[in-house]
Amino acid sequence: MLKALLPALAAAAVVSCSAKPRQTDPLTDLRNPSLSVPAREQAIDRAWRMAQEGTLDRIAVREDLKTVAWSRHWALPLRQAAIARLLSDTDERGREDTRNMVRLMLPRESEPAVTTVLSAAAEKNGWKETTPALVRSLSVEWIGVADRERPEAAALRKLNPAESLEGVVYRVFRDPPDDGGPFGLVPPDKIRSDAWNVLRRLDPDGTVRWALVSEDSGGVVDDLRAAMNELKVLPDTGEELTWLTSLRSGRTPAHREWWTGAASAVGKLSGEQSVRLRIRHLEPLRWASEHRPEWTAASFDQLYAQLESRLADRKTYRRSATEPGEVKTRSERLPDWKRTLSWGDLLAILVIDEAVRQQGVPAALFSQAAMDKDDRTAEYGGLLRAEPNGTFAVVLYPPRPGTRKSDTEFVASSDMFAQGDHSIAHYHFHAQDSRNSAYAGPSRGDLQYAARFGRTCLVFTWVSTRSLNVDVFTPEGAVIDLGVVAKP
Repeated sequence: MLKALLPALAAAAVVSCSAKPRQTDPLTDLRNPSLSVPAREQAIDRAWRMAQEGTLDRIAVREDLKTVAWSRHWALPLRQAAIARLLSDTDERGREDTRNMVRLMLPRESEPAVTTVLSAAAEKNGWKETTPALVRSLSVEWIGVADRERPEAAALRKLNPAESLEGVVYRVFRDPPDDGGPFGLVPPDKIRSDAWNVLRRLDPDGTVRWALVSEDSGGVVDDLRAAMNELKVLPDTGEELTWLTSLRSGRTPAHREWWTGAASAVGKLSGEQSVRLRIRHLEPLRWASEHRPEWTAASFDQLYAQLESRLADRKTYRRSATEPGEVKTRSERLPDWKRTLSWGDLLAILVIDEAVRQQGVPAALFSQAAMDKDDRTAEYGGLLRAEPNGTFAVVLYPPRPGTRKSDTEFVASSDMFAQGDHSIAHYHFHAQDSRNSAYAGPSRGDLQYAARFGRTCLVFTWVSTRSLNVDVFTPEGAVIDLGVVAKP
């Protein structure tokens, strides 16, 4: 009988033991990718509860939850759960750490749901010191959401009730914090640039910015006042603001001479010619005032007629390759962009058309395009600029090894920007194949580049072994096919 009972007792013991819940470390469960998201959310709750009870190290739990909160590699529900627990901390040191986390996360966060939580936390807790971080977060556009309706805007208004939204952003622009952000990687100029991008979207016609700058002085404001008074331009994007401050720096005799020459040329323009004048128009204007004064005296209609006549009989190649989300490619015909183009645009295009056909320039372009075609790691590009004697040059800036992304993307080097203050245009090649006419025109990324940096841009595309198609495009999205240049 005893022998008969032993197996049954053993089985009962096994059942009894297996029925007992297995206790695991919640932080280990949180890091376990084989567990479901709900199970890992429960692990967050257990870890936090145990930290409050003192059975888990409080600092270790906070650090693990901060890792989850920060990283976009974690599932959104887990990030939200981690942030919620961190925000619930009542410990004074924990609250200070969470406040600092919110301040550092906001400018870098790309998930709207997380940004909404962080902004609401800053607003609810009265964390006014997050104002610059909220402005930087607001500088990144949300498609389909008006800036004034964003959670960052709501928080900025609540935290700064005595100021308008524009006034708050202008204050950050005027006096950006010098704390450098985490690891000292965010200089004040970057914060200022982001704030200017927000101001530009809040004030598209420049009226408010003009008024704010006109009533202020000192530092970068003096650069803006000089630009408005002497050059009749106001930078549009933050990147253009950086360009302007470099132009006015007077860091070389050439910079000082250029500013004087540009201001002299602008001073002779009529009211019609000055409408929508931009920084990118100043070098073509300066060059034309010396070498084609009849152009600088012409009206919009006269410049348009001259450009139309030049393009009338040229062979053109419209880009046919579409990108995801595109139904068709955009027009590259001059008449279709007449209302978009300004007087300054027409002048710049005429100067560019003159430049790319000047003796010596086509040979340089074909040589550079051949180099690009042979290099499958990147697209090549550079600067179109005027030489002191009035001739033109295309200066190649090969992509650096660390910035080579693919054979279908051009990445401008820092040297190209540093040495491109006085350039007429930025250019790059579509030279993947010697018969590349399907790509004869700017891509979506190319158009975004022009808009971001405020530059007139060119793309040269192989359409045959002896022909490069030339397309010029503007920050406003206008694309004009200038025909082809032939191999000498």
